[in-house]
Amino acid sequence: VTVVRPGLIVGPGDNTDRFSYWPIRIEKGGEIMAPGTPDDPTQYIDARDLAHWIVRLAENKVYGTFNATGPKTPTNMGELLYGIR
Repeated sequence: VTVVRPGLIVGPGDNTDRFSYWPIRIEKGGEIMAPGTPDDPTQYIDARDLAHWIVRLAENKVYGTFNATGPKTPTNMGELLYGIR
C-alpha cells in the first residue's frame, strides 16, 4: 500500500479558490487580509508535480506513507504573498 498525504493542492483545475484567491486579490492592489502572521509557515504542492510523483511511485512499486508538501525550501505566509506580488 502507498499512502500519499498532500498538503494544499494548487494548479490548473483547482476551482476551490483556496490558493488562486491570492494572485487575483493581490493583482487588484491595496491592502489585503491574510491568515495568521507573516512568519507562519505555508506548505502546498502543484497538482502536476503531485500527479507525476504518484505515477513514479506506482511504476517503481514504492510502498509506504508519504507527506507530499512543498516547497523544498520552507517558506512562510509573508514570503508567499510577496512572491506572488
